[in-house]
Amino acid sequence: MKNLFVFIFAVVLAVGAGAQSATVTFNVNMSEQTVAESGVYLGGGVMGGHDAYQLTDDDGDGIYSVSLDLAIGTSGNYIFLNGNCPDWSCKEQLGGQPCADPNNWNDRILPEVTGDVQYDICFGICSDDGSCELAIETADITFRVNTQTIEVGANGMYLGGGDFFGDAMGHAMSDADGDGTYEVVVAVPLGYSGNYVFLNSPNDGGDWGAKEDLAGLECADGTWNDRLLPTVEGEASYSTCFGQCSTDGSCEAPALTSDVTFSVDMSQYESSYGAVNLNGSFNGWCGGCNPMADDDGDLIFEVTLPLNQGDTYEYKFTLDGWNTQENFTEGDACTSTIDGFTNRTLTVALDNMELSTVCWNSCDACPEQEEEEEEEESTTVDATLRVDMNDYPQTFGYVNLSGSLNGWCGDCNQMSDDDGDGVYEISVSLEGNTTYEYKFTLDNWAVQESFNEGDECTSTINGFTNRSLVLDSDDIDLDAVCFNSCDACTGAAPVSVTFQVDMSEEGANPSGVFIAGSFQGWDAGGSQMTDDDGDLIYTYTQTGILPNSNIQWKYLNGASFDFEETVPATCNTGTNRFYDVGEEDVVLDVVCFSSCVGCDVEVVEYDVTFNCNTANITVGPNGMYLGGGDYFGDAMGHAMSDDDGDGIYTVTVSVPEGYSGNYIYLNSPNDGGDWGAKEDLAGQECADGTWNDRLLSTVTGPTTVTACFGECSEACSPPPAVFHDVTFNCNTATITVGPNGMYLGGGDYFGDAMGHAMSDDDGDGIYSVTVAVPDGYSGNYVYLNSPNDGGDWGAKEDLAGQECADGTWNDRLLPPVTEATTLSSCFGQCSTDGSCELPAASVNVTFQVDMSNYTDAYGSVNLNGGFAGWCGGCIAMTDDDGDNVYGVTIELEGDATYEYKFTLDGWNVQENFEEGDACTSTIDGFTNRSLTLGSEDVVLNVVCFNSCEACEDPVILGCTDPFYAEFDMNATEDDGSCSTAVVFGCTYEDATNYNQEATNDDGSCEFELNTCAGDLDGDGLVATPDLLQFLSVFGTTCL
Repeated sequence: MKNLFVFIFAVVLAVGAGAQSATVTFNVNMSEQTVAESGVYLGGGVMGGHDAYQLTDDDGDGIYSVSLDLAIGTSGNYIFLNGNCPDWSCKEQLGGQPCADPNNWNDRILPEVTGDVQYDICFGICSDDGSCELAIETADITFRVNTQTIEVGANGMYLGGGDFFGDAMGHAMSDADGDGTYEVVVAVPLGYSGNYVFLNSPNDGGDWGAKEDLAGLECADGTWNDRLLPTVEGEASYSTCFGQCSTDGSCEAPALTSDVTFSVDMSQYESSYGAVNLNGSFNGWCGGCNPMADDDGDLIFEVTLPLNQGDTYEYKFTLDGWNTQENFTEGDACTSTIDGFTNRTLTVALDNMELSTVCWNSCDACPEQEEEEEEEESTTVDATLRVDMNDYPQTFGYVNLSGSLNGWCGDCNQMSDDDGDGVYEISVSLEGNTTYEYKFTLDNWAVQESFNEGDECTSTINGFTNRSLVLDSDDIDLDAVCFNSCDACTGAAPVSVTFQVDMSEEGANPSGVFIAGSFQGWDAGGSQMTDDDGDLIYTYTQTGILPNSNIQWKYLNGASFDFEETVPATCNTGTNRFYDVGEEDVVLDVVCFSSCVGCDVEVVEYDVTFNCNTANITVGPNGMYLGGGDYFGDAMGHAMSDDDGDGIYTVTVSVPEGYSGNYIYLNSPNDGGDWGAKEDLAGQECADGTWNDRLLSTVTGPTTVTACFGECSEACSPPPAVFHDVTFNCNTATITVGPNGMYLGGGDYFGDAMGHAMSDDDGDGIYSVTVAVPDGYSGNYVYLNSPNDGGDWGAKEDLAGQECADGTWNDRLLPPVTEATTLSSCFGQCSTDGSCELPAASVNVTFQVDMSNYTDAYGSVNLNGGFAGWCGGCIAMTDDDGDNVYGVTIELEGDATYEYKFTLDGWNVQENFEEGDACTSTIDGFTNRSLTLGSEDVVLNVVCFNSCEACEDPVILGCTDPFYAEFDMNATEDDGSCSTAVVFGCTYEDATNYNQEATNDDGSCEFELNTCAGDLDGDGLVATPDLLQFLSVFGTTCL
């Protein structure tokens, strides 16, 4: 009776609970997918974040399930995700299918919950029975991409992207006729419209770095600047050029670049270092991504980069990423100072440039040192820094010092509080007479200080504001400062700040509106804002903020930085909103999303008229444009006109009151990204900022600005005249001349890559051309082998590192012309008599690594070495036969020594060796594999990952004695686990020789012969009891 009561009580509870909620079961068929290691998730919309609920497949049938108790009346969007991806990149793609909600990220729609229900679904398919067959009407769409402007990589061309076309390797394309145009046909649902993009040789489905760059072009659509497929109404074909917007499959010549060679002399740098790096605005100040090389061991390190012609860049040399950097004083000859940061500066010429070698941290070459120079006194100083954490309201583990002094390493300089007074300190030895940037952080980079540009203890470089430390030659002991403040702590209590953003113009994302900032670790999905009264003004209150500190943040229309707002220049620091917190709680004013003011506030604007005098140039066919800065748009931001034909082009733009910023004039740009068409103001007084653009003064009313293209004055200055014939002879004995022939070009006089066609009338392999050159002219030129068009600088000779290489692009230099002259040389060499030296021989080297003993997960196996600039993932190895031995063959120069190592997934995992290991060498403290080549091809022995030797079979412990029950046939080494001896005999109880001690039957069982075969119970009759006894054991397996 007790059990019955319990059952009734449980039923009553269940019925009562059902009045408020219902059980909703989701079953998703993953049989057509490779399930991610992190699992399958249900999220989005009413479900919550990307990892709201994890599904499980307990029976291993490929159907993943989860049951949820949802309130009656619940409805909204949801989606399944194959993996735990905060950026939603692994969610199923339903674009164009009937179950996709196009207004809410193409997610599924959950019908209103009215009772218990089960949904059987296929991942990525709109079936309602769990099957994975797509039963919708489609049309074949043919995509063609012309690859004339690129070199297609080893992995081929792919179509992908958007919410339908899959990952970076969504659809492989082919070029059956070898004409350079790749195509693929995809069945697309009728009525579908969405994004897609072409990719060149992606390494895997997540390699979006291989996609074409359409930023600033008219065909770029959406957050990712992908292409947009028009609504599918039937079969159609689309043809274009990789990275361009043509609709007929034709390609325009790419923007021109010049090769710039940088070189720095480290011979007088006395501290230790590993790598020498080049950092600048051209590589995002990336740290270690452009290592420099010293191939001849003379301590002069070099690297050559292709940079946009006519552009101006800032740069500096650094050591070991950002461990040590050059520091200059404003006004130094080779520098420019922008936003308080002083760096080297360079304007790229129209020809290759080889910059003069400079001494580390100097604008000049290293001075010659006397052989018996006295040892200089050390300039190392000790700096003690302190930070007071007593006013910091949140919990933390440890305090760190991070900065240019340690490569912004996070946790490598931990501070201590030995006396427990809340003040943490550290002493570090630094190079004297140097300026450093730094900040205090908590628990590595979990929390970091945040400052405004202009705060007294800081400097701002490239948009980043940090504390600044200027050292002389003496030790320094700094007073304690409060965390996130330039001043000492006041003991004030923590404050709360309420943020408010109006989403009425932007529209709120159904998955929520969020805030991310310095006060919560820049967690994109960690702080959701609320709109309790439904007026589309979302609020969020952050408590426990450090008083008298600076905070930065931005609003996000969704739970990732893909949905972040663009904060206008008039209210941002860097790209973030900012506020100086006092000692009182505060409610910030309501602002419109991506605006500095409320949505109902009208911004006053004034007409600014820009006049550009073009008397000194020939305006190209695309006309004149105004662009640049953070307001005037891309290279084709505003078209200008010359209605009266006087050569002065004009445009009027409405500009917000109080605005001040950069702008520039451009002559005939090909597209919005063609900054090579902009005027060159480098070195002139009106050049401003990193890019040497013009600066518009603060707008207080209608105004007009007038200037000459490329000059600072309103009127344009004039040109010169007397010419001499210069004959150029190029010996081609070391090359095979291509079908398009030989050309002379380059510099600022000899034209593009097909500037002057050369001829070899007598067939002796020496090509010649004579060009009329102005008296007194001196400039760069170069020879090119079979260029495809005027922009094909890839066809030019390579003079990098040779004595005749000049300027950024390593071109030849024509001395001042004063009379008719003849110049003779060899293609790619520096001879002055036209003779050629034979090139150095190269060899093929095959590298092999055995991964069979590596037990952790990995994606790709890579080869890294000095021969590839330690590039990370650029040399992928393959395992074609599936034996876990990965190999790759590359061409290297013979009779040379190289360092290398094997890595996984770029630099995610790398081999680590001890100094002295047999297959290694140690240089500058770095121990790597070492290889010395001769003059013949070589196939290296297979080695085990992280070992100099071949892999050994792994040891498997277990019982190795077959006469014990614990015997493990896979065990290679006995571990003493054998305990139960095997006894052979008859194990069938009804046998006459049954042995109850036997553990293994040996087939010896014997039975009495019954003369009455059907008399199972031995009573002398074959009757019902015998049948019942037979049926009771029917189906039993007898040993």
